[in-house]
Amino acid sequence: MNTKIIRMQSGEDILADVHNAPNHVKIDNPMRLVFRRLPTGQTMMLLAPWLPNELVEEDYATISNSDILTVFNPKIKLVEYYKKMVELQVKRKQEFGKVIDDYLQHEMDDADNYEEQEDEITAEILEALQDTSRTKLH
Repeated sequence: MNTKIIRMQSGEDILADVHNAPNHVKIDNPMRLVFRRLPTGQTMMLLAPWLPNELVEEDYATISNSDILTVFNPKIKLVEYYKKMVELQVKRKQEFGKVIDDYLQHEMDDADNYEEQEDEITAEILEALQDTSRTKLH
């Protein structure tokens, strides 16, 4: 794999396995580099998923070259850390995948029930309107 740090035009830094194409790059397993300053004055670096992993089938994206400011090589230790984080993320995705799938199925079932209830309410309103149109007000 060709692991690189991509600095986006937005200033965001992404660590990913990069595959070049003429007008874009495909990035596999993208992780956002986040830096936090501690109260002690030290800086801490974190890696966070760049994509909503639990919601996407595959963990890759395509970025237009015009959105990229520069690409550079990370230190070997950072690449090793990144690989471990990707492995951890894959395990988490497998664990949470079923939970998310169940949640989405529940939401779809609720939407189907809502449509059925909406149809029943609409029918009742139409029936009530027909009944009132037959009665005389004076």
